[in-house]
Amino acid sequence: MAEDGTLHSWKEISRYLGVSVRAAQTWERDHGLPVNRYPGSRGRVWASVPQLDAWRQEFIGRRPESSDTVGRVSARHRLVRGGLVVVLAACLVGAGFAWLHLGESGRVPASWRLEHDLFVVLDANLAPLWSYKAKERTHGLNEFPAGLAPLICDLDGDRIPEVVYPELGERESAVYCFGHDGRMRWRFVPGRAVATRKERFAQRYSIVALRVVRLPGRTCLLVVATHHPFYPCQVTLVSARGQVLSEYWHAGHLRLVDIFDLDGDGKEEIVLSGISNAYKRGTVVALDPLHVQGAAAEEDPAYQLIGFPPAHEKTRVLLPRTCIGRRLREFNKAVLVEKLPSRVVVTCTEFPGGRSEDVQTLTYFSPDMKHILSVEPAFEFRAMHRTLETQGILDHPFSPTCFDSPPHLAD
Repeated sequence: MAEDGTLHSWKEISRYLGVSVRAAQTWERDHGLPVNRYPGSRGRVWASVPQLDAWRQEFIGRRPESSDTVGRVSARHRLVRGGLVVVLAACLVGAGFAWLHLGESGRVPASWRLEHDLFVVLDANLAPLWSYKAKERTHGLNEFPAGLAPLICDLDGDRIPEVVYPELGERESAVYCFGHDGRMRWRFVPGRAVATRKERFAQRYSIVALRVVRLPGRTCLLVVATHHPFYPCQVTLVSARGQVLSEYWHAGHLRLVDIFDLDGDGKEEIVLSGISNAYKRGTVVALDPLHVQGAAAEEDPAYQLIGFPPAHEKTRVLLPRTCIGRRLREFNKAVLVEKLPSRVVVTCTEFPGGRSEDVQTLTYFSPDMKHILSVEPAFEFRAMHRTLETQGILDHPFSPTCFDSPPHLAD
């Protein structure tokens, strides 16, 4: 997903909605799911997250339900609000969640919706199956942050989907895995205490990305978490049983994740984008899913995480900085990686952390990302440059020297 809340493929759209690609395409055809198509590019689609959220709420609201279903759902809400829960459910509430199975045999999770602090799991007909009461909510009332939507997928290979729910509270950031019937199978809390030669970081991490990764013979979860409020980042592969398979550590926030064949070798990589605190620059890291391990090597020992073996990234690059970014911000941030037939393009924002008039740059790499082919400003860059010249913040006209050359990281 792009930073502006736009989804750029059926894969991203279906992942956000928590359904299969086929289900999303059926919803567009039969129920008016708001999906747009790029002009002159057959098959390429995009969708706006706010429009999808509005459609989902409207569609669920107008869907006819039997009085029996409505009655059961209303009773469920009364039980949660009033605390009148049967003995079994009371035990589950004591464990941190409320559960009630609403579906008959054979119905399995297909999608979900939010109702205030209730996460409601739905079947293929959008009828409620069960619900989970969140401990606390720090994101929007009817949405999850980009890259953190709950997942409905078959993790253990039994052809019955599990439901993966990220708890994103201030007091707890954890991943919960539920069976199709709503029973909790496991809970994973990311992070641990780590240190450099100069600093120690306690176990206080926030989950920033959640993905399904398919390895030979197994399916697992990718959980990316960043330290709060400092910079270490943990990238973890978690098994279908909630066990840590492997982990990679990075001195800087890698908040954006995708999985695709970046280097053209026929195998998918885990592609992470974000910030390198050690270099004060945007960065892109690509990992082999079979070798997610170690800590990134840093030239500055103040940022080197200790106690880990060396990491072996397939790709790790730094992004150019601009005169605007160097003047107004401590670092820039990589926000999008796209693989084109003859090159890879990385979009960087010069104002991470928010600014109403953001400016971006596009860095074009060779297909193996070993060489920068060119750096181009997005359309708003020149206008911002002229404004800053007029204000006396910049003392030079726009030219190619506005972009520096980033350090090359050793393979």
